Amino acid sequence: MKTKLTLTVDDEVVRRSKEHAGRNSTSLSQLVEDLLRREVAAEEPDFVGTWAGKFVLREHPGDPRFERLKRKYNL
Repeated sequence: MKTKLTLTVDDEVVRRSKEHAGRNSTSLSQLVEDLLRREVAAEEPDFVGTWAGKFVLREHPGDPRFERLKRKYNL
């Protein structure tokens, strides 16, 4: 669902933004939405940031797959 939004922006910024949007075959609304999505996404932790340090390595002596991964990732 889309919601209408009213913004107050400097005239020069609007003019240049419309030109930029036109050069990139997009609308000014889509340009603003994309920029807002990027800003919001930057605040969210990524997968690694969320899970780093949360897992405990359990030894599996004699398992060749485990030993190979252990060497590969210097564990």
